[in-house]
Amino acid sequence: MNARLLGIMLMVGSVAVALNSFRSDYSFDLVSSIAMLLWCIGGICGLIGLLRLNALGQNPVARTAAFLPIFGFATIVVSDTLRIAGIIPLGTPVNNALAAIGWVAILAGMLVVSILTVAARTWTGWRRFVPLLTVILIPLAFGLGSLTGETRMSGALAYVGYILLGYVIATADPVPHLQTAVTA
Repeated sequence: MNARLLGIMLMVGSVAVALNSFRSDYSFDLVSSIAMLLWCIGGICGLIGLLRLNALGQNPVARTAAFLPIFGFATIVVSDTLRIAGIIPLGTPVNNALAAIGWVAILAGMLVVSILTVAARTWTGWRRFVPLLTVILIPLAFGLGSLTGETRMSGALAYVGYILLGYVIATADPVPHLQTAVTA
C-alpha cells in the first residue's frame, strides 16, 4: 500500500470515532465498537505510513519504536473484537486490562514516535510536530470536557490530531535519502 492510502485510512477511522462522540446515546455499544475498530485499524495503517515515508529516520532502533503504538492499537482491536463477539463482557478485569494496556501503549508509543519524528528532521515545518498533537490533544480534550461538562465536543477534539496526522501522511512525499544531522 502506498502512504497516501494509509493516511486516508487513518483519517477515515479518526473521523468515524470523532463523529461517534456526538451521538446522544454514546455508550460502549456496537456502533461505538465499530468506530473504535476503524480508528485502531487506521492507526496501525498510519504508523505503517510513517515508516514507509521514513518519517522516523532510517535507524532500525528508531523505526522499531513505531511498533509500540501499533501494539497498543492491536490490543484495543483484540479487546473490542472479543467484546463484540460476547467472549469478554464490558467491565470484566480482562477487558479493562486489555483496554488499559492498549491506551498506555498508544499514548507512550505516540510520544516516542513524535519525539523521533521531530529528531529525524525528514519533515519540515509544522508537519514534523503533528505526531505530537496526537499525544497532547487526548488528555487536553478530556480535561476540558471534564471542566466544561461538554463531553461530546471533547471526544471529537481528542481525535483531531489523528485526522491531521492522516492528512500529513496522505500528502507527504517519501524521503529516499535522509540527511545526516549536523552536530555543533
